[in-house]
Amino acid sequence: KTAGEADVLVMLDLSGSMGAAARGAPPPIDTLRDALPCLSQLDQSTVKMHWAFGTFNAEASMMGDGGVAGYAAWQPLTEATARNIGLSLKTYGRTNLEAALVVGLDALRDRREAEDLPPAHVQHLVIFTDGRPTEGEDQPHRLKSRFADRLAAVGHGDCAVLVHVLGLGGDLDRDVIKAVTADTRGITAFARDSPQLAEAFAKLFAPLTKTAAALVLKIADAREDGVRYERHGLLTDATRRVLTTLDI
Repeated sequence: KTAGEADVLVMLDLSGSMGAAARGAPPPIDTLRDALPCLSQLDQSTVKMHWAFGTFNAEASMMGDGGVAGYAAWQPLTEATARNIGLSLKTYGRTNLEAALVVGLDALRDRREAEDLPPAHVQHLVIFTDGRPTEGEDQPHRLKSRFADRLAAVGHGDCAVLVHVLGLGGDLDRDVIKAVTADTRGITAFARDSPQLAEAFAKLFAPLTKTAAALVLKIADAREDGVRYERHGLLTDATRRVLTTLDI
């Protein structure tokens, strides 16, 4: 039996830059396509996930039911449907991260109101992007203020909404990406290419799965402080001390 339920809305960056290789990394859209089937493999033993998808370039919109074979909003995600979504994606145009936030948060608000979801039903907005806005607001502090009202409307009272970002590719504006997650208890992860997806997913989806991914997250954070660790073996005493400070 699962401990709860959660909405997961994934906004996919389809701007032209997603189709271009940068600084020795493959086109981010290739990594994004590889990432999608992984979503269907996430451990749902502690939470049942209801999935929906949207896309953005200069503008943003929700993906309509039936537009991709097997897809319907707020339903479980199968590997076949995830692959079909990936195959349907075409990159063009400019990058409007602000539009992705606005459309995504409005969709979550509408979903909560229409279904009269209880406070325990957590909502997640996950943005896959190469993180270089060329349309709409592109300054980190102003971007945060632009969607603050919508964020409050979705996550009011005891209701929770978290905004996460998976930065893809080799040419990212990390300040912009981190600004998006700063006030939402959300998580920022980066994957330069497909081989880096495993660690990025462990970090990004730890709040949803509540499994060993949470430990991987804390270890990854500890590594940034120069702490050595063993990914699958016993932790060193030094690493254990760091994890203790991180409330493991």
